[in-house]
Amino acid sequence: MSIVSTGFVTCLAQLLQSAPDSYSPLNGVELVRRKVKCIYVMGGVFGDAEEPDFNFKQSIEFAKVFFRLWPQEVDMVFSPMEVGQDVEYTPEQVIADISWTDAHPIKQIYLQCNCNTGQRMWDVMAAIHAVEGDGLFSLSERGTVRLTDNAETIFTPSATGNCRYQLPGDAAWAAAMLERIRTVNKMRTTIGNKQY
Repeated sequence: MSIVSTGFVTCLAQLLQSAPDSYSPLNGVELVRRKVKCIYVMGGVFGDAEEPDFNFKQSIEFAKVFFRLWPQEVDMVFSPMEVGQDVEYTPEQVIADISWTDAHPIKQIYLQCNCNTGQRMWDVMAAIHAVEGDGLFSLSERGTVRLTDNAETIFTPSATGNCRYQLPGDAAWAAAMLERIRTVNKMRTTIGNKQY
């Protein structure tokens, strides 16, 4: 199984700290070690930049637990903000793409709120990677990531490391990624007798 993490890692830290219970004889770390193949995390600041990651900074104590307890045998792929920064899905595009229904909650938000800043696809890149695999992304070499007390993510290359991070694409890649997202949103799904 794979996990996608967007936002804070609070619940994941709590999972890792959990003890065996009526649902599993394994503690949280062992449960992750045995059941999870990879986690895709929206977060991290890599390359030449040395600055705190917003998501990790906002819940630094939980983030430190998450980084300390995550099993080294389980892969981590980070999706830094700059990867989704140039993939802009405007409110007009969202509304047009979900024109097949009025019941979609995202469509209703865009119809009722002033969202004229558009929406950058930061969080979505981690989810797409988890579903589609490595083929759509350029990735760093393998290594390890250490979280500082100031929420900086320090990457150290290592052939045996469990961490990689997505690299930003060019304008053509961003356009192709946006089109891929839009295509999925335009699709209707039938479950039972009901079409969504």
